[in-house]
Amino acid sequence: MLILFSVPMMLISAWAITVLWAWFVLPIVPFLPPLGYAQAIGIQLVISAIRPHPISPCEDRRTTQEKIAILVGAALAPVFLVGVGWLVKYFGGL
Repeated sequence: MLILFSVPMMLISAWAITVLWAWFVLPIVPFLPPLGYAQAIGIQLVISAIRPHPISPCEDRRTTQEKIAILVGAALAPVFLVGVGWLVKYFGGL
């Protein structure tokens, strides 16, 4: 089930990275290029490779409903970050 959702979640995260990069990094460092989806996914993979991951027990006692809630939360987190970024970008200069 996780593999089924990992590709769409990766694409949603890549979209969020490209938007936040364009809003917050490019204005400060204009000689950097805009990020495409491939570069954003590459950044995700590098961060995932160097970030420690907790070791979970082999036996997962969570219900299917709890697992679905975790996946929905993981998919909505990048959208929430872009929303917060939008608020900071448009109302942060007040």
